[in-house]
Amino acid sequence: MFGVPAAKREQMASYRMYFLASERIGGRQDFEADEDVAAIRIAHVLHDTCSDICQSFELWQGNRQIRAQQPQPRDSTASLIDLIEDHQRVVIDTEEVISQSCWTIARSRRLIETLNQVKSMGNQSHR
Repeated sequence: MFGVPAAKREQMASYRMYFLASERIGGRQDFEADEDVAAIRIAHVLHDTCSDICQSFELWQGNRQIRAQQPQPRDSTASLIDLIEDHQRVVIDTEEVISQSCWTIARSRRLIETLNQVKSMGNQSHR
């Protein structure tokens, strides 16, 4: 994983997220997190980013399903800025991978807009 020190990666667990659209899998993506709570927070942000395509998600670690309360209240959205920097990097890297996938969620307008915003902020900080 990019930007994550090797020692930190050894402490991280693999999670699999299924993006559900009309009760069908519209996407699947793996990512790493240091614990279940972090994985749930990351999953909520990823779901929010693709919410124009998918209505809900499932989160798994191996054969264990992680309970992630859904849906979020209408006035509550999961945001990248609510995450610590390491988790933000996981989300951005995962969004990039999703955008290049063949899954239905790769066509999400919200995903494309979010990635464009992140890239433009990155370009501004390098000036």
